[in-house]
Amino acid sequence: MKRSFTISLFFLFSLFLQLNAQTSSDFENINLSPESFWNGSDLSGGFESGHAFFPNVFNTTYGSFNGFAVSNITDNTTSGYSNQYAAITGAGYDNSANYGLVYVSDPVTYASVFGLGLRGIAANGEVSGMYVTNTAWAALSMQDGGSGCKKFGGESGNDPDWFKLEIKGFLNGQEKENMIEFYLADFRFEDNTEDYIVMDWQWVDLMSLGNVDSLTFALSSTDNSSYGMITPSYFCMDNLITMDNGNVSNPEYLSNVKLNIYPNPSSDYIVVESYKGIRSVTVYDVKACLIADYQFDGELNQMIDIQDLAPGLYLTGIRMDNGITEFKRFVKK
Repeated sequence: MKRSFTISLFFLFSLFLQLNAQTSSDFENINLSPESFWNGSDLSGGFESGHAFFPNVFNTTYGSFNGFAVSNITDNTTSGYSNQYAAITGAGYDNSANYGLVYVSDPVTYASVFGLGLRGIAANGEVSGMYVTNTAWAALSMQDGGSGCKKFGGESGNDPDWFKLEIKGFLNGQEKENMIEFYLADFRFEDNTEDYIVMDWQWVDLMSLGNVDSLTFALSSTDNSSYGMITPSYFCMDNLITMDNGNVSNPEYLSNVKLNIYPNPSSDYIVVESYKGIRSVTVYDVKACLIADYQFDGELNQMIDIQDLAPGLYLTGIRMDNGITEFKRFVKK
């Protein structure tokens, strides 16, 4: 039987970050006037947010940029190049002001690829994930067509169009084995009602990349010409969560009780072991959403089935007979 368990979302998310020594690149450290953007025109070459460096190449001849920009533009209804700095959501993740905007284009080869580097205590660590969405320009061009862009699905709605983001990780110059694919639009379904264009913020889990010191982003589409991709080569990102490398030890919020979770990582079950009787175990994902809430009768060891959980990082709240709730993390493979 599950019970009602109330906890501050802000506290839980903060605790999750502390337990795993994580940092969020949320772009709020970039000072912007209302309805404005930073596109590298100061020729600084990029900026830092959290423990990541976001490079930028600004072309003074054309007043254009490659790489990363920051925006707080809220206009998500105007289509075309004039509104290239807007997210289709009209705001950052969770209605925050700032968000990152990426023009995925190599300034030399013009290939649809660009990257970022991890800094300081995040370098050579894992990246939990990030939120992504379409720009207004890309989303509306796929939805409506025009200005040389194809309406996705075609006139019949049956064309199997797609717009895809690929994320690769690198460590010491070596590409990691895994690659993340995320479809910003996908019209390949037999049932046209399942076709979609991403119009909200979506979480992309990057844990499977393992330890990295840099990430690259590539965009591809079914809408192309002999000169390259026609779909605007942009996407928006927010709250890139990097895992800092073991710089938090014995934090104040952890008591000296003996708690253990094993096997960890695991693919099918975990055992929660305590020196005090266990009354409940709550499980949260990396976005601080409650996934499960289990009630027990005070046994010292409890086995929990995790086969149905998606791979990733989780936080458990373990309440014991003495009324104390301790937090531990585990990884589902």
